[in-house]
Amino acid sequence: MIRRAFTMRLKPDSLAEYKHHHDNIWPELVAEIERSGIASITTFQRDLDLFLVSEIADEAAWDKLWNSEVHRRWAELMQPLMHLRDDGIVEAGELAEVFHIKIDSNGQVSVAGEIAPPVDELIMEALAHVEDELDRNPAAAEPPASEAPSQGAAEPAAKAAGGQGAETDELIKTVHAWASAWAKKDVAGYLAHYAKDFKTPKGETRGDWENTRKQRIGAPKKIEVGIESPKVSISGDNAASVSFRQIYRSDVIKTSGTKTLVMVKSNGKWLIREERVN
Repeated sequence: MIRRAFTMRLKPDSLAEYKHHHDNIWPELVAEIERSGIASITTFQRDLDLFLVSEIADEAAWDKLWNSEVHRRWAELMQPLMHLRDDGIVEAGELAEVFHIKIDSNGQVSVAGEIAPPVDELIMEALAHVEDELDRNPAAAEPPASEAPSQGAAEPAAKAAGGQGAETDELIKTVHAWASAWAKKDVAGYLAHYAKDFKTPKGETRGDWENTRKQRIGAPKKIEVGIESPKVSISGDNAASVSFRQIYRSDVIKTSGTKTLVMVKSNGKWLIREERVN
């Protein structure tokens, strides 16, 4: 069972009406929730903030529900109670699972959690800070005159720097092309950006993962994917990572967060080997 959680925000003085509607939830909506593959939904409240926790059978379950006719009518009923974005869509943010423990009746304990390894991100942030400092003070990068390399030694270094700059540009271009294919709902183009040895997020087969992605990309009527502040770390001729802030919007939800794509170069093309979401 997959767990997904979201945050939402009520308008002032809307909690009582929100609770009344949910205490009297429509039977047809309950049936649609079940058909969509959602096993449970629990909502917690603090002041105006709502925290929704769910258990679902597959990654596409919420998209199925959000795009059903009965949920569209329910959303119209809820909309006057919720804090909205400028475009009129309910402001919602997806939460990342940090820790989960389950103890069954036999005392068996299972622990699951998904925290993106922070080391790569910290290294990239440190490198970016150094690059910023060098941009502001280029003289700091110049060696003392007595230690200046000869012209013959400087040429290979210049070529190496130029090569890394070209690879950095190519990596950022690849990430934007991947996001563009996603936003255009070009499933074939989107999947073509993943390496053959791509590490699926939950260890599922590549076929199952692709089928889930096809469903989730196909469900919304409109998708927007924004890439902000990409930072590139090149660790070899054929290995790199790109870290950035991803902003996802569709006609049913908006989420944002930090993502790192672990990249590998194959046949002259940069491909995604792993996705890390924080």
